[in-house]
Amino acid sequence: TSQINIANLKTMLVPILDLMKVKNNLSEFRAQGFISADFDLKTDLKKVKSNGKLVIKNAGLKHKEIPLDMNGINAEIDFSNDTVKITHSNLYVNGQPVNITGTIDKNASGDIKVSANNLDINHIMNAFPELKPQKTLTVTSGKLSFDAFIKGKLSKIEPKIKSRIQNFSAEIAEIKLSTELISLNTEVKNNLYSGNAQIKNILVK
Repeated sequence: TSQINIANLKTMLVPILDLMKVKNNLSEFRAQGFISADFDLKTDLKKVKSNGKLVIKNAGLKHKEIPLDMNGINAEIDFSNDTVKITHSNLYVNGQPVNITGTIDKNASGDIKVSANNLDINHIMNAFPELKPQKTLTVTSGKLSFDAFIKGKLSKIEPKIKSRIQNFSAEIAEIKLSTELISLNTEVKNNLYSGNAQIKNILVK
């Protein structure tokens, strides 16, 4: 297909998602960039049948009020030979890079890594309220770093995530809390969740 303007695509998506009662706040963002999509993808989560290519060029999403700017989004995904391969990807969140690499082979087995450092978790959570565990939660500061590994069959994905949040502070109702460090490591094996967490120097007011 020819290039699709992402701003026009967003304009079309918002009323469709609203009609389907899918919670979203896309109307609060400005969008830019282009998508070129010419691929076929079919899977029953056991096998993958695919060909073609998806290209994203100079894309970005910027919140109209909250200082959250996701830009420099450039990606190329190759669907040839019944394999999905991320051959190139760039994404910056307020200037901090997010790296995505990996493949899904013809047997529907994935090996994908997503990593980032020093993301402004306050701006991310306030711009996407669906991420908040409590609606009344307001995150005022925090730097999020993580490495996420997604491996295994698509029908039985076993993710492993190592994450940490530094200098986190938030308000909920009239309670203020802060902590120097939140460290969380989780993984899934055989449908069982396991992990450990560490919170350092927590203060509640």
